[in-house]
Amino acid sequence: MLESPSKLFPRISLVTPLWEDSIRFSEYGPELARAIAESNLPIKWIISDDGSSALEQKRLKKIVKDISIIYPKVQLIASNKRSRKGAAIYKGWEQATDMEWYAFVDGDGAVKAHELINFISSSISNGPDTCSIAIRKNSDLTPVRRQFKRTVSFYLFRLLVRMFTGLSLEDTQCGAKIIPVIQYQKIRHKLRESGFIFDVELLINLTRCGCKIQSIPISWSEIPGGKVSLINDGIGMIRGLNRIRKRLKSGAY
Repeated sequence: MLESPSKLFPRISLVTPLWEDSIRFSEYGPELARAIAESNLPIKWIISDDGSSALEQKRLKKIVKDISIIYPKVQLIASNKRSRKGAAIYKGWEQATDMEWYAFVDGDGAVKAHELINFISSSISNGPDTCSIAIRKNSDLTPVRRQFKRTVSFYLFRLLVRMFTGLSLEDTQCGAKIIPVIQYQKIRHKLRESGFIFDVELLINLTRCGCKIQSIPISWSEIPGGKVSLINDGIGMIRGLNRIRKRLKSGAY
């Protein structure tokens, strides 16, 4: 008799944070649902809406209902007000009990579904002392497609992360990561950032508690329709880096 997937693989909570993004997710959601179903990985998939409008949440309910036909272990949680991407992910993880791994993937489709499944599958074989982060490193095997201005901002932000925090990773912001729950539980009381800068704070604290960080190159394509502002959100992320630097200096981490 074959063992069930839950016996063969550790249990995984996968969160997809969304904010006013039902159009892109309506294409990516079914694709990811099929990939998860075909993988036989024991994934609890949580769609975490970050305070979208009532109309947007109505659309998401319909999308998730359709997705559940393909992959039944999917759940939508919604907020009445926006709390930003990091908070939406943390909220989703806290909804999933009895898990061994916490993961997230952005809902825009920049990381293709089969790439995400391969990323998760290879990551969970490393054991409970290693966190895996997807990185955008352009190569023949892992092509990266994005606008020139975003390429420039990517390298500039990486430099700022190193200057402000000392964290030397190739890519802290790619929208796919997987973390052993046992490692997350050690540091969750230290996490303060809820916006786009949350990845940096999360990785700093994982590193400082002894968790290994494995960087895995992944194919990535910029999807039109994003709401990230290079200027406004960029300024906010720099301010976030400064807050993190102050916490590092004060010993808060």
